[in-house]
Amino acid sequence: MTAQFTDLCLISNDVLNLVEFYEKLFNETASEKSEYHSSVNIG
Repeated sequence: MTAQFTDLCLISNDVLNLVEFYEKLFNETASEKSEYHSSVNIG
């Protein structure tokens, strides 16, 4: 059996700034985006 990365949870006081960083880093658009919860799907 091979280990696989599936999810990562980050807690931040500035969710929108954090998701903007990951959108740029992975050249992706967040599928969910709010000041409380965001989701960026990669790969």
